[in-house]
Amino acid sequence: MNKVKRSLLLLMIVTLLFSFVIVLPSANTNIPYGPVDSEDRDKGIEQIMQAGVEDKCFATAIYDALVVDNYFGDDTKNIREILCEYDGKIDATNRGIKSIVGIEWLRNTQEIDFTNSLDSPNPNIKNEIRDITPLSFEYIMKIGNLSSSTEAEKWFKNRRNLFIRFGGNPIEKYGDSVGRLHILCGGGVTPMIPSDDLVAIKMGGNLDWSVTKNISLPRLERNGQEVKFSNEYNGKQLTYILKNITTINKDAQINYAELNNSKLQIKNIKQSGVLWATTAVSNNDGIDYFINSIVDENTDVANIDTATFNYTTKFSSRIYTPVYTEKEVKTKFKVTKSATCDYSGKKVVGAKYYLYDANTNQRVSDKEYITDINGEILIDEYLPVGEYYLLEFEAPEGFLLNESKISFSVIADQCNVSVSGGDKDLNINAGDIEEDPNTVYIDRNSKDVEVSINDDSNYKLDHIEITYFDLESQTFKDLSFTGPSEGTVFASAEEAAAFATNWINTNKGNAEKLGIIDGKVTVKAYFLHSKELLTSDPRPVMNVEFTKNSSGFDNNFDVVETPLAGATFKLECTHKHTDECVDSNGNYSIDHCIDPHTDCGDYYTDDGCSWSDEVTSGEDGKVVFENINTGIYKMTETVVPDGYLQPNTTWIIQVDASKLTYTIKENKNDNENINSIIRGDQKRGYTIVNSSFNVKVKKIDSKSGEVLQGAVFELFKLEMKDDVKQWVSKGTGTGATGENGLAYFEKLTEGQYMIKEIEAPPGYELITDVIEFNVPFEYTSTDKNGIESNFASDTKTVTFTVSDKVGVSLPNTGATLTARIATLGIVIMGIMILLIKKIEKHKIIREEKYRKL
Repeated sequence: MNKVKRSLLLLMIVTLLFSFVIVLPSANTNIPYGPVDSEDRDKGIEQIMQAGVEDKCFATAIYDALVVDNYFGDDTKNIREILCEYDGKIDATNRGIKSIVGIEWLRNTQEIDFTNSLDSPNPNIKNEIRDITPLSFEYIMKIGNLSSSTEAEKWFKNRRNLFIRFGGNPIEKYGDSVGRLHILCGGGVTPMIPSDDLVAIKMGGNLDWSVTKNISLPRLERNGQEVKFSNEYNGKQLTYILKNITTINKDAQINYAELNNSKLQIKNIKQSGVLWATTAVSNNDGIDYFINSIVDENTDVANIDTATFNYTTKFSSRIYTPVYTEKEVKTKFKVTKSATCDYSGKKVVGAKYYLYDANTNQRVSDKEYITDINGEILIDEYLPVGEYYLLEFEAPEGFLLNESKISFSVIADQCNVSVSGGDKDLNINAGDIEEDPNTVYIDRNSKDVEVSINDDSNYKLDHIEITYFDLESQTFKDLSFTGPSEGTVFASAEEAAAFATNWINTNKGNAEKLGIIDGKVTVKAYFLHSKELLTSDPRPVMNVEFTKNSSGFDNNFDVVETPLAGATFKLECTHKHTDECVDSNGNYSIDHCIDPHTDCGDYYTDDGCSWSDEVTSGEDGKVVFENINTGIYKMTETVVPDGYLQPNTTWIIQVDASKLTYTIKENKNDNENINSIIRGDQKRGYTIVNSSFNVKVKKIDSKSGEVLQGAVFELFKLEMKDDVKQWVSKGTGTGATGENGLAYFEKLTEGQYMIKEIEAPPGYELITDVIEFNVPFEYTSTDKNGIESNFASDTKTVTFTVSDKVGVSLPNTGATLTARIATLGIVIMGIMILLIKKIEKHKIIREEKYRKL
């Protein structure tokens, strides 16, 4: 029984051993035999996959290589054996291959190229080989049932090594690889680590502002153990930012410490742009493989070599900046103060005002508003909507206080400024500022914005200001624009809006060029309600007056003064420019002339002032110059009533209208012998007296000296008449001599006169001699006959005293000479009469002789 048992047990062991021996080769029992179908491509690919190549794209590349080399094997070998004997090159670039399982059976192949190449006919199709452990010792020894690693070192049969290119494949899992390999992971398109865009909002103003991008790195396994990307390789960085293709953010940096946390952390990102970075494993963590070196025909040496690989990442940083709009509504009231009520003249400098709230009559502030050199006050500070007025509290010197209110209103505006466009729904994933759905955001790649500005009928756009955070200076800059170019003015609010729109869209940058905007942008529109108000400060004025009198005789022939009408006086301003009239350029200027008459500009001259006025005395003798400004004037009598002397002087009138005082004085510089009289003062009244030349004829008895009443004298003046000088009667004056024996002739003008007695007093003889004299006269004398002629200079009167006897002695002005001429004339007339009579007698005698003959 025990023998049977032992025999059965031995049989079972033998059976198991036989089965094991049979099972190993039986792995090939499902592999079809060759040859590889050369006509049916799909079948041929299927055959290759049945031989152990699990990725169809890889199998397709193998099949295409067999076709190129026209190598399909025969029916004596299965497909795996045919693949093992293939010694050609396989172009597996850009095939979409994800697995290399089955590569272990391509033991004699010279080269397999898995590179993702930009030069491929299908550059958009990429291999994505992540696991290359089918090349590892562990894998080969297991599938090849190898007992030692030495066998694995010579797994691939090509003594010159199987050259495998993995460039551009995202290798994540690998192990120490077998021998007779040459692995190259470089070249081609570097595998990309996927990353979404970084999106943040930057306000500006913080010089240290930046955001950080964290990118999750793929998990790498080497021989089943995780390895990390490294930043060093033989002293060179393996993980770094690709500065040459990064469009901006040149200051961006990698935080290498985060590689240990499987993160590629890029910090110090400040602007919008495209950022590239690469990362790789170190040589110590690379893919180790045995590369075969041929010593001689029979001897090979296997050496360990290492292949490293890297990844690249690319993302766009979208650093948005907000665009805000603001408005400021201002009122600008300009008050211009003139010295004339029609506001056209000289401006008043130094008038002081307070601003009041019209509803409360309280001062808005203690600010003093003072008219400047142009006579202007500018109110441009913010004032709430309401009613206001200015009230003068101090007038400049030489002006009167204007107590009238200067009223104005501040009304509400309907202006608007807004911006639209830009980007919305930003999906912020960096920084600490959240998106405001009501705000417009821009960056260099964003959509354009559009600014809208609207004013109203009362408030007009004055200017716009654009404030932005500047890229170069890293400061906020303020730009002010009154028009589209320097020295111009916006034609409308719409034009200003278009200008602001273009400025932002130009300076935000674009895909090719970085703009100057690196932070918050604010477009501020200033609207102005502007109004000009006019006012004036009256100059103090006053009336200057005096009385014009004449000196004459009353009924008693006494000198008296009476109002004189018809005298015209001219008042002239004597102002001549002084240093006070000089402007900032050193020239005389109407705006700086201190004389009140030049306020309106009508009387301004290069030398001074040309103002003048004329007034004629009325029946009451009053002369009134109205509304006279402060100053010094010269007065001249330009029209003298008939019979009165032209004054040989002018008068100086000094007026201080602010004090309501004036003085009138004779101009002593004119003439020492003044033939007019001025007296009085402002309080009592000034009087100017005009004189005239007068003649008195006094008739007396030659013996007793008593005055004689009833003598009538006639006055004659020598004048041109019918082109001949003739004596022309000027009347009998006051008529016959009165009780005082006087006859009176008034208001004699210049010329040659004659007085003749035309009627003697009762009982007296008529005096036939005449009195001749000239006007003007100034003398007092007694001629040789004792007839007196007396001149009174104060009344400009000469008195002739005439007795009743024949042969009146005449005054020195011509009476004596006239008497002598008259006597000579009588003698000559007598001689002529005698001659005529003698001639007549001789004529009669001759005629008688002729008759007798």
